[in-house]
Amino acid sequence: MKTTPWKSVLAACGMVALFGCGSGGSSSSSDNSASQATPTATAGDMTATEPTTSAPADAAIVISFDQVAVAASALRAGMELKNVSKDPVQCDPSEFTLQLGDATPLDADTSAAVECNPDSIDPGTTGKATIYFDIPGGYTGPATVYLTVDDKVVGQRTMQIH
Repeated sequence: MKTTPWKSVLAACGMVALFGCGSGGSSSSSDNSASQATPTATAGDMTATEPTTSAPADAAIVISFDQVAVAASALRAGMELKNVSKDPVQCDPSEFTLQLGDATPLDADTSAAVECNPDSIDPGTTGKATIYFDIPGGYTGPATVYLTVDDKVVGQRTMQIH
């Protein structure tokens, strides 16, 4: 049929108009879409997140994000935790909090598949954690992850969510 190529072109144009392409400017997304980012890579349909500050000089734990993803109203933070203190530090998902740019504190969603490996991070070693937080849908701005032990902040790192 002669109209088949035109239908394909129109369908392709409709898909581009519906979903967009490229990495410039702002774009909107539906609540069921997933966006991912790592500190080293971004793409047009990803929510860019990158660390914006280093750990405080007196921190017992240095937090480095190795994988961060935002989907709808959830943030998954995959991180390495390096113990630079002289004492072991407990890695307990309930000890992680997130503070948004407007000073809103959020506890970790411990009902999600959170991980801390190992449970206790010995001095000079590195552990891994994957922690989930419920964040307001469409949030953009700074987000700081805190690790506390006995009500004392032992590590923190800030990322920027675009």
